[in-house]
Amino acid sequence: MSVRSDLIRAVLERRVVEFRYDKDNADRFVHPHVLYRTSAGNECVDAYQVAGPTHSGTLPDWRLFDLRKIRRLDVLGEGFSPAPGYDPNSRKYRHGVIARA
Repeated sequence: MSVRSDLIRAVLERRVVEFRYDKDNADRFVHPHVLYRTSAGNECVDAYQVAGPTHSGTLPDWRLFDLRKIRRLDVLGEGFSPAPGYDPNSRKYRHGVIARA
């Protein structure tokens, strides 16, 4: 399976994922809520990060991840409920939703 197809499954099944992102050497643990296309056509995932390295504030909190920078991904057995502030109808998803929790 590919990162993309595994991530689609995780979003649809509301499953926690663990992955390595960009140049980090530690795993991030996230609750992936929406896989979508940006205005530039890139595929990204809006996720609620609960653990692992972060370069933008404290956790848990919302993060946007570019699929091209996810180096390895594992779908875990643990499920999740929608995180605080989740807006499935956010305007940022207007360029195309691929999968939504």
